[in-house]
Amino acid sequence: MKKEDINLRLRSFKFWLYENNGLGLRQVVNDILEPLRKPISEDEIKKHTVVADLLKSNGKIGEQEYQSFIDRIKKEKLIYTNSDGELDYNGSWDYVNKLNTNIYDLSELLSELLLRSFNNGSVTGELYINSLVSKNSDDECKKTLLKHKHKLPQLFKTYLKSPIELFTFTENAKISSYYGETLENNIVKKLEELGYELIYQGGNGDFVDMLLSVDFIIKRNDKIYTAQAKTSDYQVNKFVNDYQNGKHRAVDLLIYPENAKYKIFIVKDKVTKEIDK
Repeated sequence: MKKEDINLRLRSFKFWLYENNGLGLRQVVNDILEPLRKPISEDEIKKHTVVADLLKSNGKIGEQEYQSFIDRIKKEKLIYTNSDGELDYNGSWDYVNKLNTNIYDLSELLSELLLRSFNNGSVTGELYINSLVSKNSDDECKKTLLKHKHKLPQLFKTYLKSPIELFTFTENAKISSYYGETLENNIVKKLEELGYELIYQGGNGDFVDMLLSVDFIIKRNDKIYTAQAKTSDYQVNKFVNDYQNGKHRAVDLLIYPENAKYKIFIVKDKVTKEIDK
């Protein structure tokens, strides 16, 4: 039985892997990592508050959304590690913070745990794996997985060596973050060449991005624009669909690459423009 076959099938389910109405792995991982999280610093809270003030004063978020954001960041926690990969509150933001929503790392993780359980004679592991490697339709496979969804926390508890082992399942998060940051920096550079001024750009662990979906803020002719950069068509389509369902309301521009161009989708007007890379 090939681990890669299991991994590829899980990966094909994309966001369903972690969403609450899917397999719910985001919550499972969050529960395991919670004891390792620490509150963000006062300096980080102040930094994010300044940006939230800017967004509110320019009509990008309303009073209720602003207050919700401020209340949320005061309660938020992250995991920090030092250069040796050890837990350290005074260290740097760690990529394990992204594990709960990285479909590639989650599929790697779940594949590994399922195989461990299967090799140990677990009935649940056998059911999951047999369904994943079968020729059943995606709907049939998901139905089987959902039927035993409630057993996943115990699967993790039994076959994960320790919460620290989760830190080893972050390679895809590192790669995707690198590509995302590179794309974002290239877009910003191009916009600056066209006369825009960069007002704010977050990074890993940035709550303006995580909670409001704003990667960076630019200014031109005294007007502020908020932007989200995406690297793939799938991400773009999901963003647009989520926006139509009431999410990402603070975002003005969705920007993504397509061949030799950058497409700029003005989300509120549903108009797409393009610029050369």
